Formats: sequence, C-alpha cells, structure tokens
Amino acid sequence: MENEIVKFEAGKTYYYRFISSYDTVVKCTIIKRTAKTITFKDDCGEKMTRRIYILDGVEKVDIGHYSMAPSLGADRNAEDLEEAEKKAEEAREEAEKQEEEGRQNARETAQKVAEGAVALFTAMHPIKEGQPTVRIGNSEMWGLPGFRDADIEVSVKAADLILGTLDMWQHEIREKSDFFGWYHKTDFTICYTDENGEEGTYQGRYDIGDGEGGLLNHIRNFGEWHRTHEEFGKEKKTPDETNEILEFVKMLEKAA
Repeated sequence: MENEIVKFEAGKTYYYRFISSYDTVVKCTIIKRTAKTITFKDDCGEKMTRRIYILDGVEKVDIGHYSMAPSLGADRNAEDLEEAEKKAEEAREEAEKQEEEGRQNARETAQKVAEGAVALFTAMHPIKEGQPTVRIGNSEMWGLPGFRDADIEVSVKAADLILGTLDMWQHEIREKSDFFGWYHKTDFTICYTDENGEEGTYQGRYDIGDGEGGLLNHIRNFGEWHRTHEEFGKEKKTPDETNEILEFVKMLEKAA
C-alpha cells in the first residue's frame, strides 16, 4: 500500500555509497519533489533531478546510467547515518581506552613480578668471589633493568631462577591475556674463568615466555641441538657424545 512506502521528503538529507568504494559516502539534500521526480543537491554542490522508482517498498533514484552506478534510497537518512557513525566512534574510543588500560595494567603487573624476582633471587644467591657471573642486559621484559637500557650482574644461580621464574610466569599469562605479549627477548652475557685461568664470556638471548625453564636449561637445550644437528639444521647421522656448550653447562652447574 502507498502509505507503507518509504518516501523522500523535501528538505531532508539522504546518502548513497559507491559499490566499488563502500567507504565513500555522498550526502544529498532534497530541494523539491513531485509525484514522479526529486531534485537534490549533493555535498559537492552538484544539482540533479532524477525519476523516482519503487523497490521493496522504498523510493529510489539512480544517480547514473552505468552498470555500477549507485542509487539513492529514501531509507538512507543522513541523520541516521551520522548517529550510527557517532555511536561507532564512541564504541571505538571506549575500546581503545579499555585496551590502553589493559596494557597499562599489564605493564605494571609485569614490572612488579620482574622486580620481585630480581630482588628475591639476588638476595638469596649473591655473587661469590671467583665464581661466574651473569649480566642480564637489553630486555623486552617490563621490570627488568634492561628494558630501560640498563643491566644487572648476578650470580649464575640467581640468573637461572630469575629468568626461569619470569619465563614460567610469562608462558602462562600469555595464554590468558592479549596484553602481556608472547615472549620477551632478553640478552645475557656470562663472564667466567676457565680451568686454565683464562677469562671468557658466553653471550646469548633468552626468550622469556617460551617455557625453557631457566638459563642453564636454555644453554643445555642449545648445546643438545648442536650435538644432534649439523650447522644448517640437518640431523647428524651419528650425534656427538658431547660438545663445548654442554661441557660449559656442567661447569656452570658446579658454580651454581
């Protein structure tokens, strides 16, 4: 029935989109209408008169005469569009606010966990004279000094427990929250004196959150991989009985 048809109204503004560019919106204000036509001006100032047709109970006009030409419908009220856009923007801003709050809470939590681990294990296992030390350097882990371009020097036992504890915590928390990241790259350097009295260093990177279970286990896993694999990853037909890395770990275990 005619009274059920959604009609264009003079003075009101409607909008249309392009099929090939949905995000492009053109608003059109109805200047006048007759029973069969509407005259409108778009937001670029172009004035048009088009013949009305009815589709699915809605008055429409074709903007152009090509196959992909958009159509203007009386059911596309610009006020409704602006209201929807306003609500969408408010929802986006609220989501961004909540995300930032989540990330800030994650930073604060991670910092407390890291600082607590460092304080606890350095106190429990201080550096002993003549024993190897570990310098934990550049890190992506909030709360570790390396996150702010500093570093700390601790005993092997303390480093093993600090990295192992943070590793276990990060590995678990990353499964529950999107705000803590997946893993945090952390550089370390071990300073030691070998059996011949010569000073040496061992450098590596520990990925906190990958679940390796501590510094010594990380180095052991690395040594075991080299024991069973060639340089480019091919498995050795006959694995080595041991290697320098595995022997190095044994020395660190004695020191720890």
